[in-house]
Amino acid sequence: MSVAARSHPLRRTVNSLAPCFALPAGNVIIKAKLALCLFENPLKTASLTGAHESLSLPGMPTLDWIGKKAVVNNHKVVPYRLIRCEGGLCAGAVGEGNSLVEGDNWEALKALLPYPYNRKYNGGHVFQKQYYPAIGELQESGEQFDCAVFLDSFPEITWWVRNLAGIGREQTSFWIQTATDKFYPDFVCLLNEGRRPILEYKNATDWSNDDNKQKRAVSELWAERSGRKCLFVMPKGPDFNRIKLAIKI
Repeated sequence: MSVAARSHPLRRTVNSLAPCFALPAGNVIIKAKLALCLFENPLKTASLTGAHESLSLPGMPTLDWIGKKAVVNNHKVVPYRLIRCEGGLCAGAVGEGNSLVEGDNWEALKALLPYPYNRKYNGGHVFQKQYYPAIGELQESGEQFDCAVFLDSFPEITWWVRNLAGIGREQTSFWIQTATDKFYPDFVCLLNEGRRPILEYKNATDWSNDDNKQKRAVSELWAERSGRKCLFVMPKGPDFNRIKLAIKI
């Protein structure tokens, strides 16, 4: 990585991230082909989880420098951000090697972490309103896929996120505490008028079981305590009209 400093200490140009971080087989190779710029995060996570706090590469030398102790933990106070491409600020052809990334280096690097999916959606349907460049943990067909298609086509929705569930994702996903565990709803959305619907898709068979009754009770209370700034909807199978009614109230 080569860094050319500009006059402002928080604005730098990263003009090459090749050959990147080459991780062991089976892991992801990180490359930067982004062109910068607006930083935000819909899930408002604030710090790295323990699993991400260090990177150990077998057989690789360690890097040391003067003042390392003072900055080695600086990443812990830098919030997650999302890099959005601004075409007008691009330098270099998009899709051809590395483009220039303008902004704070820590924010740019941490922008690679806030959506740690295990499986990327690779279906033929092209979604338009998903918040992140990729969609994680979504099958290419099925009822949950149909729900995502509905959200993507709903005019009142600005963007949506396929919320990722599981241990280790407490800092990067949205969850609600129940009596027994953390509940990670399937989708987090933003409406054009500012409210945030949270959706959990359930098939008609499982909708009425005790676990889902508890999830509805706790989540509806959470939505009420938000002053109706947030909504919770659990459609019963492909009853997407329930989502429409909840949003239009």
